Amino acid sequence: MKNRELPHLPPVEKVELPARPSWARVVAVLLLLVVGAAALSYGVFLLVAGEKGVQRIDAARAETSAAQDFVFLYDLGAGETSASNENRALSALYGSALNTAYKALDAYAGYEGVNNLYTLNQHPNTEYTVDPVLYNALERIRAAGDRTLYLGPMLELYDDIFSCQDDTQAAYYDPAQSPEMAQYYAEVAAFANDPAMVDVRLLGEDRVLLYVAPEYERFAKENEVAHYLDPGWLKNAFIVDFLADTVAAAGYTRGQISSVDGFERLLDENAQAENGFLLPGHTLRIDGACALVTLSAAPRSAADTARFYTFADGRVLSLYLDPADGACRAALPILGGASRTAGCAEVALRLAPLFIADTFDAAGAASLEAGGIYPIYQTGSQTVCRLPGTVVE
Repeated sequence: MKNRELPHLPPVEKVELPARPSWARVVAVLLLLVVGAAALSYGVFLLVAGEKGVQRIDAARAETSAAQDFVFLYDLGAGETSASNENRALSALYGSALNTAYKALDAYAGYEGVNNLYTLNQHPNTEYTVDPVLYNALERIRAAGDRTLYLGPMLELYDDIFSCQDDTQAAYYDPAQSPEMAQYYAEVAAFANDPAMVDVRLLGEDRVLLYVAPEYERFAKENEVAHYLDPGWLKNAFIVDFLADTVAAAGYTRGQISSVDGFERLLDENAQAENGFLLPGHTLRIDGACALVTLSAAPRSAADTARFYTFADGRVLSLYLDPADGACRAALPILGGASRTAGCAEVALRLAPLFIADTFDAAGAASLEAGGIYPIYQTGSQTVCRLPGTVVE
C-alpha cells in the first residue's frame, strides 16, 4: 500500500475573515434564534396541549384494516380535560372498542381467545360463549325476524363478483344471467329461510349454538360452503352502535361516528350533521343526538365501489339481497332513516323490508314513525322527512 497514489487535492485557498461580526449580523442571528425558539415552543405546546376543536380521532392499535371504514369526529378540549389528554384517551378507547366489535362480528377469520361468527361457522351444532356485542347483535336480528344473517353461502360469492374485472366474469356469478347460479341461490334460500334447517339458538348468558340440520351440512360439504352465517351489509351498523355506545358510556358525547356504507351516530344534543347525498338536490341538516342510516342502490363515492358491481348497461349488484330468494333488489335509489331512540342496527333492520323490495311501501314506511323511526326519502316530487329537529334546504 506504500506505492498507492494519493488523490490530487485542489490547492487550499485563504479566505480573509473580519476580525469581529458586524452589528447587523449579530442582530440577524439573534432574531433567528428568537424565531426558532418561538417555533419550537409552539410545537411543544401543540404536542402537550393538542389541537382544540373538532378533530378526527384515530383508532389506537387497531388490529384490522377496517378502521379506515369508520370516521370518528370529536370536539376536543371543550371540557375540563386538555385536548391532548382527551385525544389520547379517546383514541385508546375507540381502538379497543373497534377491535372488540370487529373481531366478534367477523365471519371470515378467527382470533385467539375469541368465539365469533367464524367460530360458529366452523363448528355448527356446538355451544359457545361469545362476546356480548355479538350476542346482542344476534338478539336484535332475531327480534326483527330478519334472515339476512343466513345468506352466508351467497354473500361469499359476492366477494368474487365485486372483484370481477369485466361483465363477462360478473355474469357468471349473477343469478339473473346464469341459470346455474340461479338454481344454487334458490337452493341456499330454501335452507336459509327454514329455521328447521339452520338457526342460531340463543341460550342465555352469551351462550350460542348454530344449529345446522344434516341435510344442510351435506349440501354445504358438497358445494364447499364455508359460511352459514354472515351479517353482510348489516355488519357496520352493529359496529357503529357499539363504538358510539362505548364512548358515550365513558362520558364522551361531543362527537359523531360514521361508516363509509351509510351508518352514523350523533352523540349529544349539540351535535349537528349535514347530508347532501340522502336527498339529491337538497341538504338535510339534523340537529341533536340520533342514529342516521342511508341505504343506497348504487355507489355513493369512490370508497363505496368495493361494495357494488356496475354492469355496462347500468344495472348494479349490491349486498342488499332479498332473504326470500337471494336476489339483489332496491325499491328506491336511496332510502334513509333516523331515530332519536333507536340505534343504527335497529333502524337498518326496520328499513330493510322497505328498501330490499320491487316496489316501495309508503304506508309501511309511515307506520315506522309510531316506533320512533323516521324514513327519509324522495318519491316523485315529494320529499319525506318528518324527524323532529331536521331541516331540508
